[in-house]
Amino acid sequence: MELRHLALAVRDEAASCRFYQKYFGFDTAPPQRMDDGVLMLFGADDFHLALGPWEGEAMLPPFLHFGFRATSPAAVHSFAERIRRDGFEIVGQWHEPDYVSVKVRDPDGYVVEVACDPTAS
Repeated sequence: MELRHLALAVRDEAASCRFYQKYFGFDTAPPQRMDDGVLMLFGADDFHLALGPWEGEAMLPPFLHFGFRATSPAAVHSFAERIRRDGFEIVGQWHEPDYVSVKVRDPDGYVVEVACDPTAS
């Protein structure tokens, strides 16, 4: 089985849409509004990101996050520089011989990780 989509509750749909399109490539097709009001974004490998409207404040445990695999340690560092320059909060960063990672908070407070395991084949 493959994971095919992720659904996020968002307060600012436009900001979340821009964030995931700009930094994570969810722009392979125009966003599509579903009958239930959810905005569907389309990414690589037919992976979908569903943004559902939510007015409440998210209560997320500190360990909760989701991640994207980077192609190299340099790609992780480049992403970190870009996201920091654009004013997003970096909540963790690692540079170990076997793991390079950065975690950033998206517009709704979700933690998103970009990581590379240089020793993996």
